[in-house]
Amino acid sequence: MQDGPSQTVREEQNTRYYRLISEFDSITGVWVLLNMSFNDHGEPIVTTPTDPIKDFYREAGRVPRGLTPRQSTGWVLMCS
Repeated sequence: MQDGPSQTVREEQNTRYYRLISEFDSITGVWVLLNMSFNDHGEPIVTTPTDPIKDFYREAGRVPRGLTPRQSTGWVLMCS
């Protein structure tokens, strides 16, 4: 496990991000967001919606045939 610097956000500093955290808290009861790059060691940072899927299958030892990145916008990957 690694640790990193924490960052606090005040509403007057960044209203949109503060509201995002507040809304996340009201939905989940968790007032902390983790912001990190999503990539396997030695791999480039995820840039498409299919990159995390490929990483998942690669970790499991199998990459689905024909899985190729597609241009897209508005995707959010949520893991629990």
